[in-house]
Amino acid sequence: MTVDGVEEGLMAVVEFDNGTLVQVRDTYNAPHSLSGIEIIGSKGSISSPAAC
Repeated sequence: MTVDGVEEGLMAVVEFDNGTLVQVRDTYNAPHSLSGIEIIGSKGSISSPAAC
């Protein structure tokens, strides 16, 4: 995902000391895409409203 050699997005997986895994992804060039945050856990999930 590059334009003129500049990255347009990122993806990472982070593991905390207690074994919790976090997946992070983002893109800087996604037409008509909504922004927000979503957290999914073993007991449920929560998400923020999309911000344009």
